[in-house]
Amino acid sequence: MIIPYKAVGFGPSIRAGNLSVTWAELVWGAVTYGKSSSCYHLKHPGHSRAEKKYRTYLLYTCLTQKDSNLFKSGLYAEMDQTEKGAASYFLGMTLTKLFAGRLLGTPLLWHVSTSSQAISFIPGKSRPDLIGCSSRLNEWIVAEAKGRSDGFDSSALSKAKAQSQMITTINGKAPKFRFGSESYFSPHLCIELEDPPAIKKAAPVEFKIAEAVGEYYSILPILKERGSKELIDGITYLTMHDEDVGVTIGLPADFVLPTPESELPASQSAQQHDSRSTQLEYLGRDRYFIRLDSRWSELQMKKEPQTRDG
Repeated sequence: MIIPYKAVGFGPSIRAGNLSVTWAELVWGAVTYGKSSSCYHLKHPGHSRAEKKYRTYLLYTCLTQKDSNLFKSGLYAEMDQTEKGAASYFLGMTLTKLFAGRLLGTPLLWHVSTSSQAISFIPGKSRPDLIGCSSRLNEWIVAEAKGRSDGFDSSALSKAKAQSQMITTINGKAPKFRFGSESYFSPHLCIELEDPPAIKKAAPVEFKIAEAVGEYYSILPILKERGSKELIDGITYLTMHDEDVGVTIGLPADFVLPTPESELPASQSAQQHDSRSTQLEYLGRDRYFIRLDSRWSELQMKKEPQTRDG
């Protein structure tokens, strides 16, 4: 599948093209952006598992595949405006996560308003949606994500650009990119992004890296306690399967939380995601492993949600 994108301000190598994606990578993007790995939280495990299911269900029910593109499902088209607003916001965040991970070398992304105490803002200041960092934990991006259930809305992207400019530095260092993004349907799913220059009224941010990384990988202690061992591309992983949504998630059994001194170890398979033999598995550059069961197959996802098996 492909998601067409247009990008302004990121340099000559990132302008326009098609992101080649699989359903497994889309699920990875959906469940790993935001707070506390979005999947589990040691303080609120039940709530966080429910949130993961919700995000996964949204992907499953709101999108359908036609040829190589993604379109709104009939269920999505029939939602009321409030429901569409929630769904389009979610898709905007998910696609921004994919773009940041694939094209900006930024596999770790936190939702600013819900990342506990790891991100410190000046009270009363406007803030963007997302802060991300590179595998070396020393290069930053800032993003504001918008989503639309219909066609492109230039005013929405303008607002996103303005909000992305509200941070001057993170731990004293200027972000490499501050950008606004907008996902929309034209008629298939697309994304447009723009990286404007910083503005003077923006504020600095303090980011507690160790605490934030611990939140992003907060599933790790649960995997060590309850996970099943399996060999994936020659590496032993700890995995957990959720039968309700047909998703397995895992991390390497020997995974150690990265620090600025150690950085995030690269996954060779993550660099070769397009060459994997199945569309139902994905190894992210953040080392998360995602496997989907047969209800996510191309055959099923080309059907409307209510006619799929499972």
